Order: sequence, then structure tokens, then C-alpha cells
Amino acid sequence: MVKFVVQYETYLEGTWQPVMRYDTAHGFPHMDKVCPDGTVEKIPLLTADLAEALTVADRDIEENWERYKAGYVRGRRL
Repeated sequence: MVKFVVQYETYLEGTWQPVMRYDTAHGFPHMDKVCPDGTVEKIPLLTADLAEALTVADRDIEENWERYKAGYVRGRRL
């Protein structure tokens, strides 16, 4: 594996909004937490290799998407 992208999006007010993204852009595996105002918090993944990073990404979004959506929606109300 050379690179990957795993993204969670939610459908709000008639459009798809990115909420959480894992990727290997910028030369390293990381998580991007996308805020409703468009800012992005980049958090490096401290994994042994890309295969492990991909596994972490898939598992995290599968297990936590509801929490990520709730936080994103809360942020839209501020």
C-alpha cells in the first residue's frame, strides 16, 4: 500500500459534509477533524505502518461515527 483515504461524511441541510478523514496526504498518516466552519485539526497517527493506520481508520469511523456526527452538529449551533 502506498496511500489511502477513509472519510466519514454526513448529510445535513441538503449537502454532504466531511466530518472526519484519515489519509496519507502530506507524506504521513493522519486524522483530519473537520469543523463546521471549515477549519481542520490534523492529528498524526502513531502507527507502525500504513496497513495498521488503515485498520485504525476503518475501525475508528465504524465505531465512533455517531459521536463524530453529534459533535459536528453541536459545533454548527455555536
